[in-house]
Amino acid sequence: MINLFVYGSLMSGLSAHHFIQAGTFLGVCRTAPRYALVRWHGYPGLVDGERAIFGELYCISPQLLKVLDQFEGVPIHYLRREISLSSGDVAMGYSLQPDAQAISQAIPAICWRRYLYGDS
Repeated sequence: MINLFVYGSLMSGLSAHHFIQAGTFLGVCRTAPRYALVRWHGYPGLVDGERAIFGELYCISPQLLKVLDQFEGVPIHYLRREISLSSGDVAMGYSLQPDAQAISQAIPAICWRRYLYGDS
C-alpha cells in the first residue's frame, strides 16, 4: 500500500475526488515548507518553494496509483515523487512537470480549495 498526498482536484469535495474514493482517507495534512502552488491551465500544480501546502493523505493500492497516474498525465504533465510532510514523514504525490511550470501562474494560496472559493 502507498501513502499519497493530494492537494488539488482529488481532495474531498472537489471535481476528481471520485477517482481516489477507493483509497483510505488518513487525514488532512500539510507539506514541509518546501513547496508552492501554481495554476496551470486551470489546474493546481505543486512546485518547489518555501510554503507548507495543505492537502489530504490517502492510503491506496498500487492498482489505484496506476489509475491516478493516468488521470494526472504522468509523466507528460505531472511527475510522481516523494513529498515531505510537516510530520517528518514522506508520501508520494504529484508535482508539475518543469516544462509546464514555465507557463504556470504563481498563486498566493496554500490550499487549492480555499483558492477556488475565494478564501486563500
